Amino acid sequence: IWSVAFSPDGGRIACVSGSAVSVWEAAMSEPIAEINHPVGATCVAFSPDGTRLLTCGYDTNVRLWDAASGEPLEIYRGHRGWVWSVAFLPDGQSALSSGGGRKTANLGTNAGIEFALRLWRLPEKEVRVAQPK
Repeated sequence: IWSVAFSPDGGRIACVSGSAVSVWEAAMSEPIAEINHPVGATCVAFSPDGTRLLTCGYDTNVRLWDAASGEPLEIYRGHRGWVWSVAFLPDGQSALSSGGGRKTANLGTNAGIEFALRLWRLPEKEVRVAQPK
């Protein structure tokens, strides 16, 4: 398991394992929703109101999902390498993601390396990029 997140009310848990993102009622032993983040997910986050999830991963994308049904809502593209973490801002209308790593693990070079923070306006697209010097 790569990542876990509690819903803001504490009633649900989302966890990432490979490409699978499972949403569980905290008191149950079976998932209530299954999400497939292609190529593999690295992180999951609940929106402040608990209605949406963000995932990110090895496909270089950030994805927005309906937390109850697992239905995809939007794909945010822009990172050039793996995306390691994602978080909603407190307003629930923006998100921040961080990326850095090989796009293809077996390249053996620095190709595909990018270290950047990206700020997304939801449901619109990217609004700002910050890269370390």
